[in-house]
Amino acid sequence: MKTKTYYIIAFAVIALIQAFVPVNMILHHEEVLTDGNLYKFKCAPVDPNDPFRGKFVALAYEAERHDIAAANFKEGEQIFVLLEKDADGYAKIGTVQSDEFNTGDYFLAKIRGVSEYQLLLEFPFNRYYIEESKAKAAETVYGRTNQEAVAHIYVNKGSAVLKKLMIGNKTIDAAAEEYISTSN
Repeated sequence: MKTKTYYIIAFAVIALIQAFVPVNMILHHEEVLTDGNLYKFKCAPVDPNDPFRGKFVALAYEAERHDIAAANFKEGEQIFVLLEKDADGYAKIGTVQSDEFNTGDYFLAKIRGVSEYQLLLEFPFNRYYIEESKAKAAETVYGRTNQEAVAHIYVNKGSAVLKKLMIGNKTIDAAAEEYISTSN
């Protein structure tokens, strides 16, 4: 009887540990959205499909290219990116460094390429997941519009979360729904 009790206790502990990890990730994500500062990134979406993760819009950002003199960085290295806003209110890279910043809005990015005068970065928020039924319409809407695509990213204490993707003055989800309703 004691063995059965130990199995039940062990199962309960393992279940709690397994529940703790995703709950902690969700709470951290929500903390960034509520306490973080909004940065708007100009981007150019494309629509790939990942059989394991579903439909998403892959995002390439103008700000991922950073001019820097005498780069002492290596491809594949993780660096911290300090953000600023340009005159139009869009996000731009202020400074990059290997060590974490003490102040300001920053996040961790990966270096995809290094040249003598420029870094090519990979931001951690480069995928916007979309409901599968809207994915094809979102791709069509973006392909047929000449409106600017802007990602709304919240940044707080080294973490960044992509909240929404805008095409013109609508979210890509709303634009896709509108396209679906007018094409039927």
